[in-house]
Amino acid sequence: VLIYSLSNRVVARVLTGHSKGIVSVKIHPNNEYLASISLDTTIRVWSITQGCCVRLFRAPGNLPTSIRFSNNGQLIMSTSADGNVVIHDIGSGRPIKAFRPSENSIMDAVFSMNDQMIIGYDRLGNFFFWETNEKYGTQIATVRIDRVRVAALECFKTDEVRIIGCAKLSE
Repeated sequence: VLIYSLSNRVVARVLTGHSKGIVSVKIHPNNEYLASISLDTTIRVWSITQGCCVRLFRAPGNLPTSIRFSNNGQLIMSTSADGNVVIHDIGSGRPIKAFRPSENSIMDAVFSMNDQMIIGYDRLGNFFFWETNEKYGTQIATVRIDRVRVAALECFKTDEVRIIGCAKLSE
């Protein structure tokens, strides 16, 4: 992982540890940490200021697809091509929930702004909505959008999800 300094226009830090290519990198809500998920099936949480790995988790499945922090910064969620979603508690380092909402690749999943819901999508255009209360991972809805390719999925308000960069696929 390279951390680039915009003000100095140089690579400020090089974080090493993954043995295979990195699939996704996300910044922690407090901007002091970042997480990376790799084809070596590990998730690493890095201290940006110290330049070292502070947590190491096992990613779900054989082909990880995305990683996200919860908005309160306490959880980290990863998804995989075999349809698995795993949520880890960053403080304890333990997985708190693992579920498989789809037989298809889960391409990405995000926490709602209030961390009460998880929204994800698979490679076929199915969108899944899960609760994050005591029934963690309970699916509450599925929406199908045919013939689209999703570029990004983000939550903007506690009650609003926006699908960004959808494009109708050619026939």
